[in-house]
Amino acid sequence: MSNVLVKISILAISMLIGLPAHATYFNLFNADGSAGPAADFRTYATLQDMLMGTNHTGSFAPVGGLQAHLVGSGSDGTTYWNLFNADGSSGPAADFRTYATLEDMLMGTNPTGSFAPVGGLQAHLVGSGSDGTTYWNLFNADGSSGPAADFRTYATLEDMLMGTNPTGSFAPVGGLQAHLVGSGSDGTTYWNLFNADGSSGPAADFRTYATLEDMLMGTNPTGSFAPIGGLQAHLIGSGASLQSLVSVPEPGSLLLLVAGLACIFGTKRELPGKITVRSAIPIPAIW
Repeated sequence: MSNVLVKISILAISMLIGLPAHATYFNLFNADGSAGPAADFRTYATLQDMLMGTNHTGSFAPVGGLQAHLVGSGSDGTTYWNLFNADGSSGPAADFRTYATLEDMLMGTNPTGSFAPVGGLQAHLVGSGSDGTTYWNLFNADGSSGPAADFRTYATLEDMLMGTNPTGSFAPVGGLQAHLVGSGSDGTTYWNLFNADGSSGPAADFRTYATLEDMLMGTNPTGSFAPIGGLQAHLIGSGASLQSLVSVPEPGSLLLLVAGLACIFGTKRELPGKITVRSAIPIPAIW
């Protein structure tokens, strides 16, 4: 009986934990309104493929008049968003659009909200991201006379979208920070994306990190990846969409399951001879 209860406990714990999360990764390419290609998303099944730009699973050309100024995107596993910014030129100011699904984000369709972040740095807002717990915005003037690369962290999605109530400010170190154009996380690995946007600077380069703090500061990279392909000069953003493979049962449902299984396995059949049924739940006499 004790062995049976142990097995039931293991089953319940396995259901509570659920299966590992599955992530869809994406890269964003945009020539920022120049003669280069229009905005284009490429999706990938693995982090390695996203970092190297290999084996993409789909290509999506977002629609709408703002797509020439699409500079970043992200997800916290529930909400998706695109970031539009004309980088301080005569174009529109920084603007976030949120979406309910990954497909809507990739295509720029059916936005659920529009948010104009506040603050003096918004003209240099070039990226954003989340690891499912912490949110951040990335500001960079791309090597011009503006401010150097700077991360701002936030406790909520709304604060990130509006640029309000930052919980921290981080100035990443290193010679490549002037070309820091994007960042992201799949909830386990963090990365920064560096690109000089087709100029004489360095080509597109991903750096991965084990912790959020290392990503924000640009310290202790765990790897460096140079993506391949003709579009890499216009690679300006990336991200991941965490999706659970199974729904996690409610604790109350698990308790009912355990109780039910215990009742079933609490019976005992004695053979040969008469059959004696012993139940874990007392059964009142009916005669």
